[in-house]
Amino acid sequence: MGVWDWELGIKSQDRCVDRDNSLFRRDGTAFHRDNPLFWHNQSMFCHDKTLFQRDGTRLCHDNILFQHDEPMFCRDSILFCRDATLFRLVAKLQLGNAMEGSSCLPWRSRQISLTNAIGRRC
Repeated sequence: MGVWDWELGIKSQDRCVDRDNSLFRRDGTAFHRDNPLFWHNQSMFCHDKTLFQRDGTRLCHDNILFQHDEPMFCRDSILFCRDATLFRLVAKLQLGNAMEGSSCLPWRSRQISLTNAIGRRC
């Protein structure tokens, strides 16, 4: 499976990409950002310094790793469930309460902030 490039709107299989201080193979098995090197046996992609598995079970935002059981993807700095419902990203990290108070919005809504944000399940 190729890695989707949201900005270019293409999928590619072979080459490495160096963009925004990130280096990763197109199959997602290696990823480099700000010196750390990540290896994973599943495809993943990077968007706005956010690392996702293709099945959406893990994401890293601002160096924080979260577990989710809903597939998701990110486009235009907005995090979506695969069914296009929108994950609300909250402004403050509340340790131990990452999944509380979920609020879904229509997928076209842009009223969302990614600053110091975490995903809340729809």
